[in-house]
Amino acid sequence: MSLGYYLTFLWIYFVSLGLSELCTRQPLSFGPNCSHVCHCLDGDCDARTEGVGCLSGKCSPGFTGFPMCQDVCSQGKFGVNCESECFCMPVNLCESTNGNCLGNNKCNPNRFGPGCEGIRSQLNSIPEAFTDCEAINVSWRGRISGYYTGAAEIVQIFYKTFLNPELTEFKTVPETGSDFYTFKFIPDNVKETYLFSVRPDFQVSMPPDYYVETGVPSNLSLPVALQCPEAPDVQIELEGKTAIISWGPYNVSAVQRIQADFQLRSVGDCKQWMDVKPTLITSVADSVSLRTIQELEAWRQYSVEVYGLTRYGVRTLSKSWNVTTPPAAPTGAPRNLRLLGDTNETSAWITWEDPPCEDKLGSFKNYVIKVIPVMSVMMIPQSFSTTKPLLLLSGLLSNTTYAVSVAFENTVGVGPQTSLHFKTAVPAYPPSVRLVSQRPASTVVAWDAPMTGHGKGNLTGYQVSYWPSDSLNQMQTSGVLPDTICLELGRLKPLTDYKVQVFAIYGSQRFGSEVIPFRTLAEDTTNASLKLLLVSKNSSAITLTWITEGVPSKSTGNYSISISLKSTKLPQTPTFSKQQKVLPGDAHRQHTFDHLPAASEFEITILRNSDTGSASERDTLITWTHSAPFASSGHLNFSQLSLVSREQTTATVRFPTITGYDGGPLNGFYLVVAPTSANRSQELQAQMPAVILASPLPPNSVIAFWSDVWPSKPIVLGTGALSPARLPLVTKLSLPYVDSPLEISSTYLILAIVQSIVGNWVEETAVGVLVLLKPDSIGAAYGLLKHSDGQIPAIAGILSTLLVLLIICIVALILYYRGWWGFGWKRAEYILRKNPKVPSVVTFENSAGDQTRLLPESHAWWSMPVDAREPRYLIVDPDKGPNSTLVGTWSKNEITETFAREYLSIPTGYKYPHAAGTANENLVKNRSQTVLPYDHNRVLLKRPSDSTDTDYINASFIDGYMRRRAYIAAQSPFDTPTACDFWLMIFQRNCTQIVMLTNLVEDGTLKCCQYWPEVSFY
Repeated sequence: MSLGYYLTFLWIYFVSLGLSELCTRQPLSFGPNCSHVCHCLDGDCDARTEGVGCLSGKCSPGFTGFPMCQDVCSQGKFGVNCESECFCMPVNLCESTNGNCLGNNKCNPNRFGPGCEGIRSQLNSIPEAFTDCEAINVSWRGRISGYYTGAAEIVQIFYKTFLNPELTEFKTVPETGSDFYTFKFIPDNVKETYLFSVRPDFQVSMPPDYYVETGVPSNLSLPVALQCPEAPDVQIELEGKTAIISWGPYNVSAVQRIQADFQLRSVGDCKQWMDVKPTLITSVADSVSLRTIQELEAWRQYSVEVYGLTRYGVRTLSKSWNVTTPPAAPTGAPRNLRLLGDTNETSAWITWEDPPCEDKLGSFKNYVIKVIPVMSVMMIPQSFSTTKPLLLLSGLLSNTTYAVSVAFENTVGVGPQTSLHFKTAVPAYPPSVRLVSQRPASTVVAWDAPMTGHGKGNLTGYQVSYWPSDSLNQMQTSGVLPDTICLELGRLKPLTDYKVQVFAIYGSQRFGSEVIPFRTLAEDTTNASLKLLLVSKNSSAITLTWITEGVPSKSTGNYSISISLKSTKLPQTPTFSKQQKVLPGDAHRQHTFDHLPAASEFEITILRNSDTGSASERDTLITWTHSAPFASSGHLNFSQLSLVSREQTTATVRFPTITGYDGGPLNGFYLVVAPTSANRSQELQAQMPAVILASPLPPNSVIAFWSDVWPSKPIVLGTGALSPARLPLVTKLSLPYVDSPLEISSTYLILAIVQSIVGNWVEETAVGVLVLLKPDSIGAAYGLLKHSDGQIPAIAGILSTLLVLLIICIVALILYYRGWWGFGWKRAEYILRKNPKVPSVVTFENSAGDQTRLLPESHAWWSMPVDAREPRYLIVDPDKGPNSTLVGTWSKNEITETFAREYLSIPTGYKYPHAAGTANENLVKNRSQTVLPYDHNRVLLKRPSDSTDTDYINASFIDGYMRRRAYIAAQSPFDTPTACDFWLMIFQRNCTQIVMLTNLVEDGTLKCCQYWPEVSFY
């Protein structure tokens, strides 16, 4: 059949040769009018008008339809007769002649090279993945086993997880020709599930070299995770704030350690605890130890996670708990303890803030407050509690310094305290206003003179105002001279309530006392008089009597006597309620009030009531109880009277501290010095101080020191000081005050005595005894060298010689190192040229090229010294020159005036070129065009080589006290570009401190943008 077809074709061809014309145009063509271009593979084309196309072979690449070969390859085909397949994606569209992908299409993943004819190598099998509790093992077959297509020289291993579906490369393995390959993978997250793929890469020859082409990743392995079992029998116990974690024997040998992580979750009931650090506490122990102990912080809530660790650091499965540590005593003190407003004479408001919440260590219970007057170390503090951080301290002594401390108390205990010192005001008003005598139509009111030191000026008089309680418009006022402290108020109505107030007058100012209410007595027709008298008193009792004149003998009236506390000198104000006693008119006219506080002022009032029961006469007595004996204070304690040093004619001693005395004020402290023999001194030193005081003192005993406040500093005896201006009003020892120089050859007895003085009564006791031996005896007692009087000059001469030699050596070394030791070295000098018309120029003799700066006239005295040893001056005045006087010896006005003159000496306006600041490209970097840096001292920014920005920033170098260019003065950043330049300058110039001299907004104008980050609480 084919042979006949071919013979028919030849016959038609040769017949047509005789009937057709030859096509001669290029490219070679055929067909009617030579309209078809020949696409024959071998060029064997029937180029005639009656030709049929290719005479033999196949169509050239890109065409089909033999013999005419006029059909272009369909999509997905290319090559000779369009017999080849394209391998392009995403659209299978390629060049019909060579198979190269067209447009954005590329070879599919399994192909590469021209026409996508190269086949990438590929692992035919799936890699295996398994875990051994330490790592995940990934394995695959080698290429010689027939599991590859292509020739792989390098293997890349990839993994992915369910959370991160992208393949991630983690290892490259060279092909070695092995049958089997294994690699260990240690994941970061032991709980994560991993899938693995192996990609064989191969070499493609490109003479004279080659390049590496990637292979096709294999199918993913089965998912696998590093599933190590948790430690067995894990338990956690809390003993206080100590956590004890225990576990059973671990049978997996790969697990070598057990780790417990304590993550801080919260702090007690604190709402804000983000600043607490650290937030994670870790405890690690060997798995064979079966336990670990971790100390935690109190009053915290932790989440605890316990897990094992392999030698590669891989975690096992974990076990978790939440634990809460118990509270403990606070570790933080209240903050910002301060006065709320000014203090007055007897009270002060204080307030404070809680300690940091993390330092409370327990729920709030109370604030513990202690208040003590700083009068001496012997005062007992007053303690009380409150639940609010605001407190009124009342009942204070006027003109007294107080120390107040506040501590935070939780359910466990009291924390550290924070302290504050303040002083109460000196009262300018008359204190202790009282009624001293009453009649039906008159009353005598008395008061004490105001204290001094209140700053109100001189007292010019008093003003007494009184009025009926129900009628303020009937007030009457009387003036009193400043040396008078009482006034009789007359023309009063009987049985009427009145009020009285006393004012102290200071020029145009007046200060009033508290208002005192009183009631006048009933009208008395007997014309009798009543007088209250003191019989006796001690530290706890007052005995009184009273006399009357003009009272009928058959009077059936009675007497009402009462006592009330007015003030006290005790460290703490005692609790005392008013006492009152009614006695018949014919009773024995004497009464004793007992169980009274010591060292306290009482007001005692007696009223005579008429037969009708109304008060007809009154008298008042004010008196103090004595200080209590020192022996009655069960907690009295005192330190030793100690010797600080002993010289030839003086001795320095330290007065004992006294605590625990609650019977009155401690306001007398003195030292008795008595010469004695060595034998007698040993006997006295063995006795108690109080026993010595009760016994006769040695002859020639004198008082060598006295003070009304406890002497906190050491006391020097034997100085020959004169008698102090104030001596104790009362003393049980009738001794003179003499502080004569001590004799070198004598032994002295020194006795320390403390007093509590109230009025004219004194309680005193000896609190310390010291035997002052002769200097040679002192040396023996303290283990020092003994030497006779003849040896002293010799030793002194030797020491003096050595001291002189030492000074000469030191001076020689100083001169040598300063260059003054004969080498002809000349120290650099500077000269200040002062010219009122020309800016100051500093010239250094040993320097060259120093250019003029815009500086104050004083610049020469504080600029960079030529030599590091050049003197620096503390005070610089442009008019008066440098001064080495210490600043602390100058008055505030002198320093202010000097600074003002130096400031005014700085020239104003532009004095030097500043072209960089006025350049067009830099104008936007200036907040103001009137403040620009000079070209010679501006700061230059270092930019990358490819940066188009300039090196300009509105900043200038400033010379310091000891070196040039010590500081930088820069404008505040006002937008993002200037803020970036500002920080670039900070980093490039290694600046360590930034001083901001402007607010963000001033007078409604933006002065600076915020170029620092917000404070982070994370």
